Amino acid sequence: MMATAILLGTMHLAPKAALSVAPAAERSAAQSGLKGLPALPTISAVRVDVGREHAVVVQDIRIARGAWTGGDQRLFVAFGAPGVPDAFDARILSAAAPKFDVPASAAGIELKRERVPRASPNAQLLLGQQHMAGFEILISADAFRRATEGGAFAVIRLRSVLDAPKPAPDQSRELLVRLGISKSFPLTVERIDMTSNGELVERAEAHLCGSDADQHPLVVHIGPPNFTPRYAISPSQAVRHDSDNLCIRYWQKK
Repeated sequence: MMATAILLGTMHLAPKAALSVAPAAERSAAQSGLKGLPALPTISAVRVDVGREHAVVVQDIRIARGAWTGGDQRLFVAFGAPGVPDAFDARILSAAAPKFDVPASAAGIELKRERVPRASPNAQLLLGQQHMAGFEILISADAFRRATEGGAFAVIRLRSVLDAPKPAPDQSRELLVRLGISKSFPLTVERIDMTSNGELVERAEAHLCGSDADQHPLVVHIGPPNFTPRYAISPSQAVRHDSDNLCIRYWQKK
């Protein structure tokens, strides 16, 4: 993954106070042909790039073309924690096969997004809960067609730049990453990666968190060495509930 400083320089995004996109007239026109996602998505990767002052959270969500025959798609993505992103963008990229990892450098097609206090009735819930604040993302029919014309899959890539979490008494820092549901099914998480600018991460842990969450340790992939509990399991094997989020804790080198 790119270093945090490079990501901040390439996102070309407005600061928190100015995060807004589509005017009402444009939204109304786009919503006229809205349809739901054609197939159940999968969170193919959650990647966190850690710096001294910022953390960049990247979520790749893979979608099959399925039975899609046209129409725009409006999706809702809730904010994670520790707070409102300093910057956020969304892109749709081509994926040649179900297990194909889209390179971090892939440009894709930038998607329109709008900061909202809660999901609108026209938006399909993707990450987080409907009553939360977040972003609505519009995937136009043309963008989805272009992303899937070379294969049966597309990847929605969400990137959030956050202030680095404040350290706890044990000097760990924690990020909360929103997971989601589609048509009442919790989305599977396949992989959790962590990297850092200058190898700042000493070790990292992850588990599901929420009122009903099974907090079994999950495997986090970072550059060696990293302590992984012997009983940690792959994220794709974890029992998921609708209310679950993903908590990632890491320790930085001094």
